[in-house]
Amino acid sequence: MNSVRENILAAMTAALNGATAPATFYRSRADALGAEELPAGVLMARHETGQRVSANVSLRKLTVRVEVQIAAAAPVAGEPPFAADSQFDALLVYCVQTLCQSAAVRAAGVKSIDNSAIDFEVAPAAQDIAAVAVDFEVEFAVRANDPTAVFTQ
Repeated sequence: MNSVRENILAAMTAALNGATAPATFYRSRADALGAEELPAGVLMARHETGQRVSANVSLRKLTVRVEVQIAAAAPVAGEPPFAADSQFDALLVYCVQTLCQSAAVRAAGVKSIDNSAIDFEVAPAAQDIAAVAVDFEVEFAVRANDPTAVFTQ
């Protein structure tokens, strides 16, 4: 049986891979994404804390990172240099709206989900690769001493 955390991460991955997904999203990935696979994203748990709020309930706060990579557009003569943030805008909007509005993510036990940070990075190479990492703070409650049981009251 999976933990509530893993069920939430699976629901988030499924939501991002919906019918209108502008990229492929993986729950985790050990090997690097190839340029031919881009745009693509990887969803991973980054940090989790918990606080016992009663004898039977633990409130959990999970930081989830969605890291998306794209093959950067080549610079065009006479135009400003490549701006990673502008090329990522549609992907960022998609990730935030999809995860924050998903009924399936809420059904997995999420009490609240908020976009908390965005980091940009460009790696110059023969084909420039740009990455954006979007962090989400996810709150959920479990029965104390049973990470598989969602607390719903």
